Amino acid sequence: MSRSGELWNAVDFSHAVLRRFLKPDAQVVDATAGNGYDTVFLLDLLGDHGRVLALDIQEHAVSATRTRIASHPRSSQAEVVRASHAQLGELLRERSWTTIDGAVMNCGYLPGGDKTIRTECLSTVDALHALVSVLDRGGIVCVVCYTGHDGGREERDAVRDFCESLSKDRFRCGYYTNPGRLNAPECFCIEHRSDRE
Repeated sequence: MSRSGELWNAVDFSHAVLRRFLKPDAQVVDATAGNGYDTVFLLDLLGDHGRVLALDIQEHAVSATRTRIASHPRSSQAEVVRASHAQLGELLRERSWTTIDGAVMNCGYLPGGDKTIRTECLSTVDALHALVSVLDRGGIVCVVCYTGHDGGREERDAVRDFCESLSKDRFRCGYYTNPGRLNAPECFCIEHRSDRE
C-alpha cells in the first residue's frame, strides 16, 4: 500500500518494484523522462557509483528534467538527453553501456504538454527490445501504460504481447493495475531471472 494507506496506483507500484530491485551502484535508464520525477526517484535510490541515463523526445521535458535534478546531490550522476526511446539501443552503445540494472518507462504523452506527441507501439517495443537485450541478471524494467488516450490501448496491448513473447526461462513478467477504475494506468514489470534459479 502507499504511505497514505490507499492502494498503490501503477506508478507507485513501479517505484516499489524498482526500490526492491535496484542496488546503490545500479546503472539505470529513465526512457521517458517527462517532467523528471522518475529521474529524481532513481537518483534517490543510487549511491555514489550509480548512474542514470534519462531521455525524452521533447525539449520541454529535457529542460524540465534538468531543472528538477539540478539541486539533487547526485545530479552529476545523471545524463539527460533529447532523444526518442526508440533510439535507446544506439544511445546505450554510444555510452558503452553493455549492461543495465533497471529501467522505467511511462508511456503516453507529457503531462501538461502537447498531447499529440506521445509514445507509440512500435517505438515502445523497439525500446523494450533494446532494454531487455542489455538487462543484467536480477535486473528489472517497469513500464506504465495509459489507456485513456488515442492509441493507448493498442500500446498497452503491444507491451503485453512483448512480455508474453519473452523466454520464460530467462524472464519473469508481472502486472499491476486498479480494476474498476476507468482507464486506470497499468504497470508491466520484466525481471531478468537471476542465476540463483
